[in-house]
Amino acid sequence: MVFVEHGEADFYIDAMEVTNGAYAAWLNQSPPPVPAQIDDERCLFNGSFRPGALDTCSAPDGFCQALEESFDEVAATTPDRPVGCIDWCDALAYCQLNGKHLCGGPGGAKIDFNPTHPGPFATSISEWFVACGGEEAQAYPYGDSLQPGVCNDDANGLGTVIEVATMPGCEGSVAGVFDLSGNAEEWVNACYLDVGATTGCGRAGGAYYDDLPRCDHIRLFERSCHANATGFRCCAD
Repeated sequence: MVFVEHGEADFYIDAMEVTNGAYAAWLNQSPPPVPAQIDDERCLFNGSFRPGALDTCSAPDGFCQALEESFDEVAATTPDRPVGCIDWCDALAYCQLNGKHLCGGPGGAKIDFNPTHPGPFATSISEWFVACGGEEAQAYPYGDSLQPGVCNDDANGLGTVIEVATMPGCEGSVAGVFDLSGNAEEWVNACYLDVGATTGCGRAGGAYYDDLPRCDHIRLFERSCHANATGFRCCAD
């Protein structure tokens, strides 16, 4: 993890997105983690931490459903690519059960959205945003102007996620933090207030198919759903 000195609250953030290999190793712990261990009422629906597990998503992703059976092989052959096809609660649990927290507000506090305002994600209280844009709140990890192809974005035309931290120019405002723009979108602890499985939570930073993967780029997605290019990283006090 990388230390981030921040006036409102110093914190640590993972240098890179959680990888297939790291996630597989966590799943293979003995005893394996169980949904009951998630310390958050918003995740009572969660029935499995395995990538692609359907749980209660209202819009299943066919690629992810197939991955549920093949994840062990995928993790063995591409261990250094960011894990995908995990829902928001899987990300929350991984961070909690590894002594960290899903990046959110100061100290891991949740950031609340509401229907009329997108919430303070892109402000100085957001750990993820500060790590990406820095104290100056620049638009991209590397500065205020888009540099197509510096990160794994649409300009590269690769059409897939790639191994983490392999594009040296795609470093955050904080030295040593990579891929905050492009590659895989990242779940953050920023959600609408309702605790239901279909409630929207934020995915930050854009993915390999985005042409403007800015630090303030955030998409809402049902917390019980998953997508092939939706991953995460953790923060810590």
